[in-house]
Amino acid sequence: MIMRAIKRVVDFGAGVAIGAVAGAGVAYLAAPKSGADLRKEGQDLVDSAIHAGERARIDRETELRDKFRVQVDRRDALAAPADESELTTEYANTTVPFPS
Repeated sequence: MIMRAIKRVVDFGAGVAIGAVAGAGVAYLAAPKSGADLRKEGQDLVDSAIHAGERARIDRETELRDKFRVQVDRRDALAAPADESELTTEYANTTVPFPS
């Protein structure tokens, strides 16, 4: 009885091991890109999303500033323009690490 239980556990473990090896092999052969390529592509997507968000923020600030100037009828109100350099300096070196 104990021997039969041990045999079932060993058979189950062997099945899991064979399944894991077979699954890893299929995943390796079916993967469209390497892990490094996928991480680079993901990082590029994050970088472009950050840039697009900053671009949208600057555009919205400009739009609201212009709307305010029309409402108060003063062209010099809120004279400081949106800082376009923020796109290239503050967020240029920002990276979001992907798990490897």
